[in-house]
Amino acid sequence: MQLEDRTVGEVLDEVHKRDLQVVYELVRSDPRSQTSFTDGRKGSFRVRYEPIAADAVGSDWLVWRAVPQSNGVVRLVVTPQPLKPDVALPRS
Repeated sequence: MQLEDRTVGEVLDEVHKRDLQVVYELVRSDPRSQTSFTDGRKGSFRVRYEPIAADAVGSDWLVWRAVPQSNGVVRLVVTPQPLKPDVALPRS
């Protein structure tokens, strides 16, 4: 299932069809963070992750990625708006 750049609402439809439960984790840009993530198409990001309650997540938020949490549970890593890379890759 393609998740990147899809909204939480779109992804939840797919998740519920598969009879899975969801927990959430917020991802934020943080230039001081030691945690980095490199996307081969967009560039490098310095990010911070933190738990977030389901009722605080909007259906229009973006899913950054999905991670299996446990049997029947998926963790959606979400952001309220697109993150900008710290180092963008040159466009071809």
